[in-house]
Amino acid sequence: MYHALAQAHESARQTADPKVYEEHLWNALTEILQRPLEHGNDTLIVVDGLDEVQGGHSAGQALLERLTRTVGRAKRTKIIGFSQSLQLPSGARGTQRNIAPEDTRDDLHAVAIRLLARCHHFTSKPGQEQDTILSKIIDAAKGSFLWTILVSENLKAQKTPQDFAKILPTLKSSQQPSMPDLVTSLQSLLQPSSDATLLLSWIVGAARPLTYDELDCLFAIDVENTMKSDRRVDVHSLVQTIRPLVSVSRDVVRVRHETVRSTLQSLYTQGKAPTPTKDRQMDILLRTLTYAKVTLHDKGEPTLDNTNQSLPAKLFPRHHLLEYVIRYWPYHLRQTQLLPAGSSEPKPTPELQRAFPDSTSMPVLEWLCWVSKPKGIPHN
Repeated sequence: MYHALAQAHESARQTADPKVYEEHLWNALTEILQRPLEHGNDTLIVVDGLDEVQGGHSAGQALLERLTRTVGRAKRTKIIGFSQSLQLPSGARGTQRNIAPEDTRDDLHAVAIRLLARCHHFTSKPGQEQDTILSKIIDAAKGSFLWTILVSENLKAQKTPQDFAKILPTLKSSQQPSMPDLVTSLQSLLQPSSDATLLLSWIVGAARPLTYDELDCLFAIDVENTMKSDRRVDVHSLVQTIRPLVSVSRDVVRVRHETVRSTLQSLYTQGKAPTPTKDRQMDILLRTLTYAKVTLHDKGEPTLDNTNQSLPAKLFPRHHLLEYVIRYWPYHLRQTQLLPAGSSEPKPTPELQRAFPDSTSMPVLEWLCWVSKPKGIPHN
């Protein structure tokens, strides 16, 4: 495995073509799977969301075909792939099974009861009535785990038993709320504080999921005075107040699902969800740039000598938000009105000019971050 990965890494350094780069990775995977450990266990690869890859249905189908072809050449290896619309490639050794509602009923029951077990309006009811409520949720979900989670979170967030009871009749198919409806209702029920609202707007608008440390850095920026402030917030506690809308894994906070993100973005655009700033896109752009400005102090002519090659490894661990700023400030610029559609020339405002870093390390860090990354391959 080490040999295959090292060879792929070395070969990838010689090309800037993303298709060739990807081919090196496939070759490494194939070589690894063709040489399993003697007397070791068989390998089972599970891939979820095959049809959710960037590029839509055609890209998902192409990925499935490549995976089945690779596994077909492997030894003692099997693959299980999950999707909503893809077909098993012709000639592939395997079977395709459609998952019916009865296949997921027990799992949906486990998800719903885990959430409602902490809801007094639910646990105070007799056991038979609890079972009836769970059955209504599972029947209405039609196999959707996300819908089950959102409706259970809505029930759990109700303030009174009367409010809890009012939701139950809407679970009938003719009245069933859509997932955007559930997200909208949940966002209103949670009543997040201004800090939690600000944090949620950052998570929704970020180019990638953010860590607790990165969120803490954003809160510590005073854009108006172009400085770091002494203000500190308990980011962990804030995240807990909006937990139904986000997920956390290894201190990385992300929106629970793309449906949640798109619904919240629509609510922000329509002015139907509270935002602590008039322009949330401009807010995160100015905060990120200000962070780089107060972090990078050196002036003078930029150079790309051997010393500068180690600059990212030296600065990024020390300044938690810096790598995000270097990689993604152009993304946030494109989300604002400062860059007109079809134009590559931004219209700088005094606010942007005041926040923009004047350190020569900024372009050096950008170059070092992107020079080894083949064009077209996203950084996640």
